[in-house]
Amino acid sequence: PECLCFIDLTSGKIEVVTEFPSSFRPIQATVDPAEKTMVISGWKNGFLDLALLPQDGKLQFITSDDYADLSPSFSPDGKILFFSSERSGVYNVYAYYLDTGEFFQVTNVVNGLFEPKYNGQKFYSIVYHQTGFDVSEFLSDRNNWKKIKIEQQNIFDLPDKTPSTWNYEDKPYQATKHLFPRYWVPLLWGGTTSACDYLGFHSYSLSYQSDLQENFMTTFSYQGLFMEPEIDFWFSFDQEKYQYSLSFDYPVFLPHQNQLHFRAGYEKIYRDDSLYSGFWEGFFLNLDGSIAHGNDSWITTQSFNLNYQNGSYELYPVQKSLFSWEIQSFRAGNVDHSWYAQMALGYSTLPQDFVLGGRNSLWGIAGYPEEVLRGKIASRFEFGYKFPLIALDQPLFNLGLIKGIDGKIYWVEAAAGESWNSLEWIGSIGSELSLHIFLAEGFPVDLTLGYAHPFKSNRSDEWYLTLSTRFR
Repeated sequence: PECLCFIDLTSGKIEVVTEFPSSFRPIQATVDPAEKTMVISGWKNGFLDLALLPQDGKLQFITSDDYADLSPSFSPDGKILFFSSERSGVYNVYAYYLDTGEFFQVTNVVNGLFEPKYNGQKFYSIVYHQTGFDVSEFLSDRNNWKKIKIEQQNIFDLPDKTPSTWNYEDKPYQATKHLFPRYWVPLLWGGTTSACDYLGFHSYSLSYQSDLQENFMTTFSYQGLFMEPEIDFWFSFDQEKYQYSLSFDYPVFLPHQNQLHFRAGYEKIYRDDSLYSGFWEGFFLNLDGSIAHGNDSWITTQSFNLNYQNGSYELYPVQKSLFSWEIQSFRAGNVDHSWYAQMALGYSTLPQDFVLGGRNSLWGIAGYPEEVLRGKIASRFEFGYKFPLIALDQPLFNLGLIKGIDGKIYWVEAAAGESWNSLEWIGSIGSELSLHIFLAEGFPVDLTLGYAHPFKSNRSDEWYLTLSTRFR
């Protein structure tokens, strides 16, 4: 059974105040301004209701029916309890007078209101709309509140076979007990699985694919967050080669959810290149960070990455440095309209190391599907604008949900050469239409149709179609 506990901040000692029956699972609690009355929202035998918790610890249910009642909060004088409920078909704000036992419907919206808070003059609440959640404020005249009748239903308790005891034995946390795979996602002639312990100290994934002949691919990755620095390991092998990467990551958390990551490691990665085909092997150092700032109208996020590598491509020793930076700005509370800018700069001691163009290139540019420029110095800049076109929110048979169609326009410039004086430039402008779909279990699928016009006069325009998804 779950408990309401008290923790002594000085000694760290935890004491049980109330032990709930196994048929009740609390999820939210609030206390009135006078700190005399506590109201809990919790599940009772499959139904989400509100209950008072007096000093004797015996729950007194305010609501007890088929509807979900959550997010309780008191008025400043402690006489009214506000909560969110879907008893009208949509989550709205309701009021309960503790002295009279009367219920009132405060709002009648069609998109949903959650977490209501009242300061004596205005309400503040989380509102849901087609692009997500926002924090809103609104006025509501008590004379316009609609009085409703809420009848208590007799929801029988299931047999409680859990012995009541307050004697809990402290044991060390054993993450290995929770690391067995619990699912298997089938792929083409193979599958993938992953697992993570409850506290997230250890996580791993394993996948295997084969074409039923001699070709196969096996990949294993592991992340350990049980220590500082964190550990990341990746290993892959097929019928011809193997690759791996081992790194140690030290995160630094800054104010306002900003953060930095210092990473160092050693890797062996295969590179499919027309000039330097083979394995890259060596040490690397990496620093990346992100910051966010803004106001009530616009939010701006920035991220950067600085990477240094020291190793070799087969017989060729090489040192290279890469720097990238990205900024994105979008309307506060929405991600429907946004603009972004990206910049990357690289330098290598190996001649013609960087490649511009090509579909699989790190420095790919729409409109240049094959390799165009090479150099020991490379740079790339992109500026774009994203916007919504159609909000669909329609079911896709029984497979998922068609969310909508977004658009994007962009401009790309890039250069490469053996020295700063010999850089050669290429670029393009283009646009994309993206159809966003969510399959069962929340897997996102994006189908993108794009068009790019290269600036070089001897190149033709390019149409491209991409399909992408992400697994959790």
